[in-house]
Amino acid sequence: MGGQRTAYMTGAVRRAVFYGQMIGSSVGILATTLATTLACRVYTSAQGFPDKEFDIPDAHVWLVAARFIHQQGLTYKALALNVAVFALGAACSTLR
Repeated sequence: MGGQRTAYMTGAVRRAVFYGQMIGSSVGILATTLATTLACRVYTSAQGFPDKEFDIPDAHVWLVAARFIHQQGLTYKALALNVAVFALGAACSTLR
């Protein structure tokens, strides 16, 4: 919306700004994915990854969570707790 507002205020063609944003976002997604993949492959070819020196603690947390959910399922009334916490957060934001 910021780009469209700027285009309106400066008299630029809004359709061209929209297409430019879509093209820029698409190219950015592809470039970021390519750069990340390349960096990961260079790093993993240079180091044994993960190893004892360079561990990935977040990956272990995600793995344990995935195993827990797929093997045991969520705890009883987990959805009700999530809804209650969401409602509490929304109420605090509204009161603030």
